[in-house]
Amino acid sequence: MGETLPPQWRRNLIQVVPMVITLALIMLGAAPAQSSAAVPVTPMLALMSIYYWSVYRPEWLSAPVVFFLGVIADCLLGGPLGLNAILYLFAYGITTSQRLILQSRPFPIAWLAFGMVTLTCTALSWAIGCLFYGNLFDPLPFAVQALLTILLFPLVARAFIWAEVRLARLA
Repeated sequence: MGETLPPQWRRNLIQVVPMVITLALIMLGAAPAQSSAAVPVTPMLALMSIYYWSVYRPEWLSAPVVFFLGVIADCLLGGPLGLNAILYLFAYGITTSQRLILQSRPFPIAWLAFGMVTLTCTALSWAIGCLFYGNLFDPLPFAVQALLTILLFPLVARAFIWAEVRLARLA
C-alpha cells in the first residue's frame, strides 16, 4: 500500500494515525461500561497512547494535537473542562523531555516510567477534581484506575508497536 501512495500522502497518513488511535481510545474509554461496581473504573487508554507516541515517535503526535485530544476527552468524559487537556500535556511534556533516556532503556524501565507518569496524573486528577467540586472524593477508584492502567500498558503497547512498525514502513 505504501508504494502506491504519493510521498506527501504517506507523511500525512503517518501524522494522523497516532491521533486517530488516541481518539479511538478516548471514545472507547467514554463508552458506558457494564459493571456491578458502584463507580465503574476504566483504564486510561489515551494516556497509554500519549505516553507511547511521546517516547517513541513524538514527531507523529504534537503538543497541539495532544491538547486537542484532551479537550475532546473532557467533552466526552465530563468533569472539569481542561482537566484532561492539562493532564495529557503534562504527561506529554514530562515524557518528551525524558524520551532519549527512555528510548535507550529496556521496556521494563519505560514501563516503570509510565507507572510514575500514570500515578502523578492520577493524583493530579484526584486533587484537581476535589478542588473543582469542593468535595473530598474517595481516592480508591482513582488508585484502582491507575493500577489497571499500569498493568495493562504492556499489552496495549504491543498494539502501538505493531502500528508503529507498519507506519515506519510507509516513511
